[in-house]
Amino acid sequence: MNVMQQMQENLKAEIRQAVLAANVASESEILAVVLEQPKDKAHGDYATNIAMQLAKVAKKAPRQIAEDIVAHIDQSKGSIKSVDIAGPGFINFFIDNQYLTKLIPTILEQQENYGSSDTGKGEKVQVEFVSANPPTGDLHLGHARGASVGGYIV
Repeated sequence: MNVMQQMQENLKAEIRQAVLAANVASESEILAVVLEQPKDKAHGDYATNIAMQLAKVAKKAPRQIAEDIVAHIDQSKGSIKSVDIAGPGFINFFIDNQYLTKLIPTILEQQENYGSSDTGKGEKVQVEFVSANPPTGDLHLGHARGASVGGYIV
């Protein structure tokens, strides 16, 4: 997982915690938190429509839900510069560039080891390759995916 993916996962976890802290929905009612990168940078680095997803459950207007969620987001965590609400309830996140800048010395120090992980080390993995054997049926797009992933792993 790279730095940006880790930051996104942390942000999703923070949104989930804010939803729970705001008593907008229970853990089981929260669907997957989706973060998207807006096409227009004026709308932030990431945006979520979680408030609109939870409007029916919370029985409130999406914008009010967004306000409740934003009030419970801990902006003191390193990566968030600011948060705002747009339109009917989109929550826009602006990432603090200083957060990423502070990672540079660590990346330079660890060099090729930065971001590496021992997850799965010593575990056995089965890799299935594509077979263009006629009795197995016609090839389709799924075979291409398996071939490319299998070829990359092995």
